Amino acid sequence: MLREHDQLVCSLDWGCTSHRLLSCSHDRNVYVWTPPAAPGAAWTPALVVHHLTRAALCCAWAPGDTKFAVGSGAGSVSICYFERDNNWWVGKLVKKHHESSVLGVAWHPTQPLLATACADGCVRIMAAAVRGVDSAPVGGDAKFGDLLLQWSLASGWVHSVAWAPSGSTLAAVTHGGGAHFMCGLDASRAGEWMALGDKAQGPVTAVPLASDELPWLTLLFLSDSLAIAAGFDCVPVVLMRTRDAGWILAGELAATEEAPSQSSERKSAFSERLASFRSQTERGEAASDGDASGGAPRGMHMNTVTCLRAMPSSPHSFTSSGLDGRVAVWSAAPAELARGFGTLQLA
Repeated sequence: MLREHDQLVCSLDWGCTSHRLLSCSHDRNVYVWTPPAAPGAAWTPALVVHHLTRAALCCAWAPGDTKFAVGSGAGSVSICYFERDNNWWVGKLVKKHHESSVLGVAWHPTQPLLATACADGCVRIMAAAVRGVDSAPVGGDAKFGDLLLQWSLASGWVHSVAWAPSGSTLAAVTHGGGAHFMCGLDASRAGEWMALGDKAQGPVTAVPLASDELPWLTLLFLSDSLAIAAGFDCVPVVLMRTRDAGWILAGELAATEEAPSQSSERKSAFSERLASFRSQTERGEAASDGDASGGAPRGMHMNTVTCLRAMPSSPHSFTSSGLDGRVAVWSAAPAELARGFGTLQLA
């Protein structure tokens, strides 16, 4: 167990290249954890000098693990990197642009661009190239911390943002429900984005996806045309891109391993009452006359799904974790995901 934080740990991110763990907390502290060199040894924490004045709410490694971003409750973002001369992790602060807490950060797959989700209802893309760390700047007149593009989403505050693998699409989920897809982003011309201002973003189009489901908290791209979203409904859902560049809700994910057999379908009175009790205690829902399950969760998670993570070693595989303490590993082919099925393992 890694013990350094003394308040709620808000976000974790694993460095796929360096195998370092990044953590941030309400106590304002951010740590970079280095795994032990020998089995049984302790992990080594390094405290980050990030200059944030309020709680650190989200964090994410950049591709290559040479730097990372931390969003805070002060409406500021810290871009942190390692200084070899002083042997520490230090951050450069971006104080402007955001009018409320930064709830999510996401790095572009190939360019030094950072997308942020903010409680003021806006999605922003900023230039985040650090001299001496990045091989090339964004281009044009853009400097570190400059705001390149901004979208105001009237459907509530933005929970999280995610880039498609190609970097041509940026998606966001809001508390008003549904998702928004910003398509047609050409990162090679990011230096010219500032000239677009608050207009129609030129060739960039915003595609909304309405949903009657409860708000989604997190979203993950498996490919440029396939995404997974999850949140308060406790069930991951599949989002697919159509031929006309729109997005649709293809369906919910149901584990094929969990298909009930004939014997399991004949539940005993005890199991039915147990399901009703769990529904009332964990979800606050009373059982209806015709349904003994009482509106119990439809999937494997018994509470809100808060995090989705891709598994780079296995295509079209990802994990979901939630407030119920469960971690589910999903794996399926694209055709199976389109039908709303996947193989599932519980950790």
